[in-house]
Amino acid sequence: EVPLETLDHARPGLEDLRLYDAQGVEIPFLVERPVEVPATVQTVRNLQVKLQTGATVAVVETGLTQAMDGVVLESPARDFIKSTLVEGSQDGKTWRMLEEGAPVFRQAFGASQMQLAVPAGKWAWLRVTLDDRRSAPIPITGAKIQPAGPQFAPAQPLDVRVVERENDAGHTRLTLRMPAAPIVLAGLTIETPESLFSRHVTLSRPRMEENEIHETVLAEGTFYRMALEGSPTVSNLTFGRDIVIPVKELTMTIENGDSPPLAITTVRATR
Repeated sequence: EVPLETLDHARPGLEDLRLYDAQGVEIPFLVERPVEVPATVQTVRNLQVKLQTGATVAVVETGLTQAMDGVVLESPARDFIKSTLVEGSQDGKTWRMLEEGAPVFRQAFGASQMQLAVPAGKWAWLRVTLDDRRSAPIPITGAKIQPAGPQFAPAQPLDVRVVERENDAGHTRLTLRMPAAPIVLAGLTIETPESLFSRHVTLSRPRMEENEIHETVLAEGTFYRMALEGSPTVSNLTFGRDIVIPVKELTMTIENGDSPPLAITTVRATR
């Protein structure tokens, strides 16, 4: 492991790094950079959508011969939240329940979740049922499948500090200070006592341009914790995986919309 103190003084590409043995003789080395394998998705072979009493049912012919671990729905709808049931089948006739109660949603201030995770397995068909009993149906215009595979690189804790907190006009801004830069961020995770919420979040770096401070967005995502009626609580409190952090000071901006500021007790990081 290259120590943080070394990374904090080295060039971003580590081209100025040198290693020496006990006698002070320079020795050759190879730097291995574990990185996250991006989640690849591909369009499904066939999609059929039917409206039933109190439900929208999307039947997907996956077209995959290898294992999969997720399906992404596409819809032009703007403001909705739906509980789902995901089932798998090998022949399109006999179905097995894979996931129940996970939400799909999109909200006016940017928070969105259209991907449904399922246990890794080989399925020729998927059936996704959206619960319409409490709200109007939404159009499902497409679907993509995520093949299963290793996605996350090894990671370790990173000491990140919240040095400033500001709430204004529908936003919460946290100024975060990293112990070194540049580093590769494996993820930022918040802890909050709030039971039900969804928020769009961005991570950005400040920069000076023509005597004004501008922000360059490095990552964005959605924090949520939901418990739809009749379903278990589901949550996502992490974002910003496999992001190169070029500076020590960053800004995390949480869009609160018309909701009160999200109570955040802790911010944790890994690299």
